[in-house]
Amino acid sequence: MRFPQAGCRAVGLVSFLFSLLGLEDLLRGTTLLSAVCMLGWAALDGGTAPWLAPVLMSAAACCSSANSVAMLNIEYEQSPPQSKTLYLGETSALCSAANCAAVTAGAALQPALEALLGARSMSVLFLLSGILVSMNVWISGSRLPAEKRS
Repeated sequence: MRFPQAGCRAVGLVSFLFSLLGLEDLLRGTTLLSAVCMLGWAALDGGTAPWLAPVLMSAAACCSSANSVAMLNIEYEQSPPQSKTLYLGETSALCSAANCAAVTAGAALQPALEALLGARSMSVLFLLSGILVSMNVWISGSRLPAEKRS
């Protein structure tokens, strides 16, 4: 199937355009596109899934890759010169722990939502994720470093 490759190229082009503006804009842009993808998963149903799911999967994968590279570059640029390896390792460990906590919370919340909403429970979780990621872009994006630390 060639469609996901085309979607990946399109998101890659958008990521490239963001990167021309700087790492901070790349990070904000790809995170915002990831939030849009999560909101898109909330809108899936039997009729839209065959054509929308490959687009969302491709876009999310491309955004995730670009986001990881931008974040690592920002962390490296802002880390103290004496202990870069320790700083990067610690940051990575904390991010992994936060991801595990988020997945655990979603897994605990999903059965309760399923009892209330039935099959739409996963859509509600994707909607909630998209909203939280969008809020993160808004709140944390303003705290990104504007320039390299001395």
